[in-house]
Amino acid sequence: MGSARGWFVAAAGLYAAVWAWSWTRLPERVPVHFGAGGDPDTWADRPTALLATALLGLGVVAVFAGAVRLVRSARPELIDVPDGEYWKRPENIGRLRGLIAADLWLFGAWTLLLLSAIDWLIVRAATADDPSLGPWPLVLVAGYLLGVAARLLWMFTRRFAVPDAG
Repeated sequence: MGSARGWFVAAAGLYAAVWAWSWTRLPERVPVHFGAGGDPDTWADRPTALLATALLGLGVVAVFAGAVRLVRSARPELIDVPDGEYWKRPENIGRLRGLIAADLWLFGAWTLLLLSAIDWLIVRAATADDPSLGPWPLVLVAGYLLGVAARLLWMFTRRFAVPDAG
């Protein structure tokens, strides 16, 4: 299935591809903010919209890559996980750092996939006669949040449980 870092790199590549595709599709006037009903309420010119989405994607990549780097170099006492006494032992700290890094890469990949889908929806809205997004952003964000919540629950109940001695 591939490593979590590989999924992150693939999701970043997809985001870049969607951004490049949007470069060729966006009109001169782009809806950049939408109300709760999915109708646009703020517009920007094409270069501003493209710059904002590029900076957003780069920012997400920087935040998650920086978080992984921080986890790999932080003093063990700064890392807080269930059963920390077990995980912070010298023989286990490397595995703990790897598990947390993998989780961060995965959350970063999910975030980039969400942003890719939203960018695609914005292009679709910007080029449509009726520039409404409909319910899709809410569905996507709700799915993202449910996935994150489920993963966190699993992490804190199973992933960081002390392994059986057998």
